Amino acid sequence: MTARVHLGHILHSLRRHQLTVLILIIEVAFSFSVVCNMALMASHRVLASHQESGLQESGLGMLSSTDRSSASGDNHWVRTVEAMRAIEAVSGVEAVAAVQSLPLNGSSYNISFSRSLPTDSGSGGGVQVSAFIGSPNMVNVLGLEISKGRSFTRDEYVLNKDQGAALTEAGSVLVSEQLARKLFGSRNALGQVVYVERHPMRIVGIVRHLLSPAPTLGAENELTAIVPVLPNSDTTAFLVRAKPTDLDRTLHRSAQALFAANPNGVIENVGTYEDLRTKYFQHDVAMLRLMTYALVALLVVTIIGIAGLVSFWVSRRGKSIGVRRALGALRSDIVYHFLVENICVVVAGLCVGIAGAYTLNAYLIRHYGESPMSVIFLLFGIVLMVVAGQLASLGPAIRAAKIPPSAAMRGR
Repeated sequence: MTARVHLGHILHSLRRHQLTVLILIIEVAFSFSVVCNMALMASHRVLASHQESGLQESGLGMLSSTDRSSASGDNHWVRTVEAMRAIEAVSGVEAVAAVQSLPLNGSSYNISFSRSLPTDSGSGGGVQVSAFIGSPNMVNVLGLEISKGRSFTRDEYVLNKDQGAALTEAGSVLVSEQLARKLFGSRNALGQVVYVERHPMRIVGIVRHLLSPAPTLGAENELTAIVPVLPNSDTTAFLVRAKPTDLDRTLHRSAQALFAANPNGVIENVGTYEDLRTKYFQHDVAMLRLMTYALVALLVVTIIGIAGLVSFWVSRRGKSIGVRRALGALRSDIVYHFLVENICVVVAGLCVGIAGAYTLNAYLIRHYGESPMSVIFLLFGIVLMVVAGQLASLGPAIRAAKIPPSAAMRGR
């Protein structure tokens, strides 16, 4: 008898213990299906929390002010200019701008861009766009990169008189590269005309990246534009550019200056842009942490389950192991036998688990908007389950190898 058994011998042994094999296959298939989909969901949250905003985030802070003394119809832009001048005078402030919304702050004007003049029956084929408005130095303070064209000139700005109505009065617009591709494909979008309702706007510049105020998983999150409209609201957000090492102190002094310029104003949301990013993605980070804990727990349970079943398997086969030892099998041969048996069971479980993984993925796509699973997550799950299965069976296999040849004579 050869020291190492053949695969046919191993398959024969597995057929003699069908119930144990079936339990192992089901356990591996279930764990594999869940692991692959959890890895997919976790990767989405990692990618979401690291989306590029397009802004030069380091050294960028913000604070907002609500003017409680203003009456309806007031020209708030005049007070906004006064507030910006007060902040500019603060030591450490390199630049300041007033905006109505920002990437990741969850609020913006939503408008529809069309390449052709809408008909009376409807625009048809319009692209929903998140539009940003702000003071003339907004682009520079944000640190946006204009890949083509130029920024706005001061005479292109119009005053926002009525809750975004001026969005259909401006004659020019900056668009993100993603929006440019969405509207014009491979054609050069610079200089092209887009329509908001029936109002034409000419694209004067293209911004490389500009994230939506409310990005979501698996979506086009840079269908964004900047329209030259001056913010004219009783609540305005002020962006402050300063040295990163001095940003917190500069923001504190800026808040004091803003209150001194308008004691009737309510100052709030003082913080860095990094704080805003952390706050926006805190739910995704918490979910990622929770899924990591659940994944580890599932693997631990799977390893314990496989180890327990293999140990039971070994206890029922003490006599046959003793016979093999008596016929000259080495301890390493016994370990090898059980590891190969386990890998055969794991592979069978993975074959069933692949179907289960895609079935679970289809359910998540239909009900939770997840994206289709790529092969990389299947490979990740396969490697993880093979390693976990072999680790789980290694202990019982080593214990089996310690069974002496005399066990064949004790009726075990």
